[in-house]
Parts: sequence; structure tokens; C-alpha cells
Amino acid sequence: MNQNESLLPLKIAVLTVSDTRTEADDKSGKILVDNLTSTGHSLAEKKHCSR
Repeated sequence: MNQNESLLPLKIAVLTVSDTRTEADDKSGKILVDNLTSTGHSLAEKKHCSR
């Protein structure tokens, strides 16, 4: 993105599917949420599904 373009903030949903992690120890889901919110986007919803 160049300086003349502006960020269009998005509402993003994060879905984590794992058979070894729970919501409490879901590191990748937390990283995704942290990265999207720190770059100006908003979290629409976050779900964790266990197999």
C-alpha cells in the first residue's frame, strides 16, 4: 500500500479448528486476533471448534 491509499477497515471472523487445543490455549487464534486488531480491523466473531 502506498501513502496515497487508505486502509479500508474490515470486520473479520476467526475460526480455529483443532483436536489438540482448547479456547484457553489457542495460540494461533490469539495471534490472528491481535494482528487484525492492531492493523485497524475489527473482530466480528471468534469461534474455536474441537474435533
